[in-house]
Amino acid sequence: MRRLRILIYAFILIAATVSIYAHTARYGFIGWDDDKDILNKPRIQQLNISSVVHLFDPLGIFQGQYYYEYFPVTDLTYMTEWHFYGKDSPQGFHLDNVLLQTINVLLVFAVTLILLNAVRPEDYDTLSLRGASHRRHDEAISIPSRSNHAITAFFTALFFAVHPLMVENVAWLSGRKDLLAMMFYLLWFIFYMRSDKKNTRSNFINCFIAYICFLSAILSKFQAVTIPGVLAAYEYFINRRGIRDISKRLVPYVLLLAVYVPYTMWYYHKGATAFVDNKGFLWTILFIPEAIFIYIRKFLLPLDR
Repeated sequence: MRRLRILIYAFILIAATVSIYAHTARYGFIGWDDDKDILNKPRIQQLNISSVVHLFDPLGIFQGQYYYEYFPVTDLTYMTEWHFYGKDSPQGFHLDNVLLQTINVLLVFAVTLILLNAVRPEDYDTLSLRGASHRRHDEAISIPSRSNHAITAFFTALFFAVHPLMVENVAWLSGRKDLLAMMFYLLWFIFYMRSDKKNTRSNFINCFIAYICFLSAILSKFQAVTIPGVLAAYEYFINRRGIRDISKRLVPYVLLLAVYVPYTMWYYHKGATAFVDNKGFLWTILFIPEAIFIYIRKFLLPLDR
C-alpha cells in the first residue's frame, strides 16, 4: 500500500508539472541570451566526438571560439538537441525543459522522502513523546512519523512544482543550466545519502556516482559549488558526525573546487563577466544581500510588482 501511495503521488506530480508547463512547447527562441547560448554558438552545431571533446576542453577559449561561460554539460544538451531538432524546431528544446523540470519535481519528492526517513526518532521534538509513555518508543515516534513522510514529501514537491519561481527557467531555453544543475544537485544528494552503508562495495559505488553528479552539476552551472556546504550540514545535523570526520569527506570536493573556482573566475573575467555589472569584487559582495532579499521576496510574494 505504501508503494502504491507513492506511485500515485508521483503520477499526480507528473500530471501537475506537465499541465502547468506543456504550453511552453509552443514558444520559440527568445532574443534574450537564446541567440548567444544556442543560435549563434557554432560549437554546438555539430555532434561528433571531436566537437564533444572541444566542449569539455577547459582551454577552448583559445581555440577560435570566444565564450565567457564554461558549462559543457549544458552545451552538450544543446548540441544533442541541435542535431535532432535543428534551429527550426525550438519546440523540441522546450519539451526537454519540461521533461527536466518534471524529473526535478520527482527528485524533490524522492530527496525529501529519503531525508525524512534518515532523521532518527530521537531527533524529533521531544514534545511528541508526551502522552505516549504507555507505548513503545518506536510505536510512539518512528511508525507514526514514517507514515506521514510520504504525504509531507508529496506536498513539498507539489509546492515546488506549482510555484512560479521556476517559470523563467523552464520557459526560457537559456535557463536550461539551472534545470540541469538542480537535477545533478539532487541526484548527488540521493547517492550521497545512500553511500553510508555497511556494504563497502555499495558504499564506494554510491560515493563515486555522487562525485560524478557533483562534477556534472558544477559543469552545468557554477552555483553548484555550494554542494560541499550541503554535505557538511547534512553530516553535522543529520548524521551527527564530528568536524574531523566531515573534513575527510570534504577533501575530494574541496580539491576539485580549488582548481575549478579560480579557473572559472578567470574564464569569466575573459568575457568581462566575472563580477556583477563589471563593477568589481566589492560591488559583487555587496550585491549578495540584495540578491538574497529579491529571491526571498519572490518566494514569499511571487508577484510582478
